[in-house]
Amino acid sequence: MKNAPTAAGFEGVTMKTLLTRPWLMLATHACMTFAPGSASAQLAPNQTNGFGNDRLVTFTYQQNFDCVDQPTLDLDFNGIMAQSDPNEMQTPICQAVTEPSADPTGGLIKHTAHLYLLVPMFSVDNDQNPGDAMACPNGGRPGELCGAALGAQLIALFGAIPEAWKTTVN
Repeated sequence: MKNAPTAAGFEGVTMKTLLTRPWLMLATHACMTFAPGSASAQLAPNQTNGFGNDRLVTFTYQQNFDCVDQPTLDLDFNGIMAQSDPNEMQTPICQAVTEPSADPTGGLIKHTAHLYLLVPMFSVDNDQNPGDAMACPNGGRPGELCGAALGAQLIALFGAIPEAWKTTVN
């Protein structure tokens, strides 16, 4: 079988060898198809991933919630209101202290229960610039700390502006 035809990409393997051992090809294909990639579990609608104790953790909520991005908000801080920014609407942007006028069903927010959650209070770069703190959308509520005033208070309380409160995170 010195001049036997070879299969493309299989130097030294003859067509006869490949045809007489189809189970080998099938088994190899099955192993590649079903080989596990990275292990990950499907999240339920009331779950979200987080990070704690140097590992991935799953948070489970007893009630459904949603983050509402209204047309005149700019929750990704790119200077474009949501109504003109398709990229902002591709993923929910949940922003601490932002309270839209309507709940996810369109009802008045004053009739909706608040969602309280833990917000990471760390700074990766020890940010000491009060101007790096996020401004309040639409000027905020009366007495609400926003922008540089918020930044100054966060620095006084935590020694730096935490990543969760910055207009641009590192």
